[in-house]
Amino acid sequence: MTVDIVFVQSFLLVSNEAKPSVQEKRTLPSRWSISWPACVRITFTLSCIGLAVMDTVDLIKFSHETEDESAPFLVNLVQMMWPRFFAARGAIVLWLFCCQLPQWRALRTFALNTMLRPLKHHRNAKQLAALRRFSVILFVISFGLHAPNVAFFWLSREGFLDVQRNASCYNVWFNCCVSRAAFIPLRTLLVDWSFILSQQVLISSLIFVWLAVKAMRSLRKEIIHEKINLTVAWSEVWSSRLPDRVGDWTLTYVNMSRFVGYFNACFGRILLVSVILDVLTVLGVFAKLLVAAPHYGELYSPVKWLRYVWVAVLFLAYATICYFPFILLHEEGWTLEKILRDFVWTVSGYGEKSLNTKQAAIPKDISAVAGDLKELSVIIERNPLTIEAGGIFGFSRTALVTIVTTVATTLLVAKEILTD
Repeated sequence: MTVDIVFVQSFLLVSNEAKPSVQEKRTLPSRWSISWPACVRITFTLSCIGLAVMDTVDLIKFSHETEDESAPFLVNLVQMMWPRFFAARGAIVLWLFCCQLPQWRALRTFALNTMLRPLKHHRNAKQLAALRRFSVILFVISFGLHAPNVAFFWLSREGFLDVQRNASCYNVWFNCCVSRAAFIPLRTLLVDWSFILSQQVLISSLIFVWLAVKAMRSLRKEIIHEKINLTVAWSEVWSSRLPDRVGDWTLTYVNMSRFVGYFNACFGRILLVSVILDVLTVLGVFAKLLVAAPHYGELYSPVKWLRYVWVAVLFLAYATICYFPFILLHEEGWTLEKILRDFVWTVSGYGEKSLNTKQAAIPKDISAVAGDLKELSVIIERNPLTIEAGGIFGFSRTALVTIVTTVATTLLVAKEILTD
């Protein structure tokens, strides 16, 4: 695709392999050039899943063999599992992305055709360049946010952050020592890089939604502009063009509603898994801090405590603040409904006091448009622009507050259990 609105993410996720034309003769080299990206994606994702499963099974086995009587089994398991939640997040998100890749490409094409093509050519190119810069900036931010976690991990693994260092074995899987030369590439490639790639999947969803938010804001400004013009002067010029404008507004919102449907079908399960694993990571890290709190300075150095606090805050932000564009899209639809309701009142002669006009002074052509505006208002009311996570919940301010309060309540309950 010569035009892309998720430039960096498409490249890193190897999602732009060419499709052969109907007339093209499929030779062995051409087939290989088409199929190798899919082979790379599937092999890499399966390797990430295999490592995450092996690591999780090994940890569960280890937790049964060495039970910590100072903490309940469930709390102890969650605080030991948080690195596995982190590793599983990257692997599962990438696997779901591989399964949803055709829907992802269709969504990208739909967004390109319905949100960029209608613009004038120079505005189209300008907005596309801005989206590409946005794509690069978000990649750099996502990489930069993950870099401190990687640095803390390797400093800890090398023994710089621990009070006591066990140098007998670099890592242990199923009671077998793993050498440093084997562990470093496995961890870097199949855990850290897979997590960064999973972030690119979510960043592509944010870019798609941000493009829809900008389209909705443009639609809202256009409707407000038309409303102001009508309330200033009722003229035949405005009355003749208003029905066409209402039809354009209706088509634009219908396309936005279709976009949300395609988006939920593509990203619904990905968002659900991502939010759940991010919240579990936060709970695991805080549980680790709660268990170790009575022994501050004995088990962990202050720098390692800082690492755990950083990871907890970061993943809580991943599960809440990062999805704020989804909330903006939902609220844009709700705001547009209120504007249209006031527009209908204005056209019907019941506008604001300072702009109120008697019904007799309103041209009949404009009064007839009130029915079309009411129909558009009903469409908006019955088809909200709500991004859903696997059909379980929709992203709104209430949903994000619920996530935060659930985490806080769970931690308070865990603290009470540990202090008893």
